[in-house]
Amino acid sequence: MKREWYENYAFALYFDKQYEKSLQEIEKNLVQKPSNPTLLRLRAYNLYELGRNEEALVQMEKFFETVPQDKQIYLDFIIMGRIQAKVAREELAKKENANVEKANVLFASAIENFNKALAFEDAKAIEAYKELASTYVSMKNYELAIQNFEKFMEGTPKPTLVDFNAFGQMATDAAIAIYLANQKDVKALQANQQLFNSIVEKGAKAYSDLITLVPHLQAGYTGRAYIYSLVDAYESDMTEKHGGVAKPYYDEALAFYLQNNTDGKFNKNIIDAYLYYAGYYIKNNDTKNAVENYRKVLAIDPTNESALKTLKLLNVKP
Repeated sequence: MKREWYENYAFALYFDKQYEKSLQEIEKNLVQKPSNPTLLRLRAYNLYELGRNEEALVQMEKFFETVPQDKQIYLDFIIMGRIQAKVAREELAKKENANVEKANVLFASAIENFNKALAFEDAKAIEAYKELASTYVSMKNYELAIQNFEKFMEGTPKPTLVDFNAFGQMATDAAIAIYLANQKDVKALQANQQLFNSIVEKGAKAYSDLITLVPHLQAGYTGRAYIYSLVDAYESDMTEKHGGVAKPYYDEALAFYLQNNTDGKFNKNIIDAYLYYAGYYIKNNDTKNAVENYRKVLAIDPTNESALKTLKLLNVKP
């Protein structure tokens, strides 16, 4: 169905991210066309982009009540799901005053809407898998989060560097959450180790794929080394040993940093690598190499608290 000029103008403003102006045009034209599906849709979309989520939620509910199914598109369900998930997160952010039941109902509705989006025969609907993944992370269901992001990656003809990095970061966040939730309980760590390791490997692969795609960018090297360092921390809490799982990945990352450290832009990353090495050597009773790495840290940052504190405990001069 051909759109009217005022609909096209409102759309143009929306896609130009002029959400307030787009909303103003919509409100003017809704006076004459109160049931216009395009205007009702765009009103909700603009409200969402402006962060007026409660209003956007009411508007999308009105949209689905008044607009026939044959005029609904996959993006309506994605936007509705995003709004519901955002309102749920805002509710949980209230902490002790949060209505957890309300948040869970909204999350469940968001999941339902993302799945409805996937039912459309539209190649772009695959974006709903990323939204599902993000929603499951908020619900702390990391296994389903990873599964859905994998479905997105598998269904995307050519994943971008942003996709690989996002997948790696999601896996990293999930691994951190699992580790922190079980950190002080050895039995809980053991019970969740298989899931933890599975998520780490998937995240590490995403970062390796990112390195293959763009070997001149540091994000893949940094992400892969860090996610494997979580394995060292996890196993150290269980066994009090440091296996150095991340060490070869820090070796590769450090080589990249040192080779590309124009104007000291990778100094922080270099320090992180040296601190990892120092921690590894301390745990393995190699004080000499630990001290050497702490001194490398101080050569870059003479005020580094971690290095100064540990050298003091070792009774060694910086």
